[in-house]
Amino acid sequence: MRRHLSLLIAALTAVVPLTAAGVRPALPQSAAVGLPGAPERQLIQRYCVTCHNQRLKTAGLTLDTLDVTDVSTGVETWEKVVRRLRAGAMPPANAP
Repeated sequence: MRRHLSLLIAALTAVVPLTAAGVRPALPQSAAVGLPGAPERQLIQRYCVTCHNQRLKTAGLTLDTLDVTDVSTGVETWEKVVRRLRAGAMPPANAP
């Protein structure tokens, strides 16, 4: 689980500053083909959306509707996610 979270943190920290500056990194052909089942979305669904969804809105955060392929649409939210992951505050120790 920690390895997957490390990969998510690395991906988000690489993309958030670029998209905040208005730069959209090109998606590799393989990623563009598999967007609906992207590994990032699956990871977020597995570890985050259980609590951070539109119904529960835990900590006022909803991740189920954010576009993982275009973080520029939610830069502030993704930065918040990265800060919590880096601090070890998320996911909680008792999370599945």
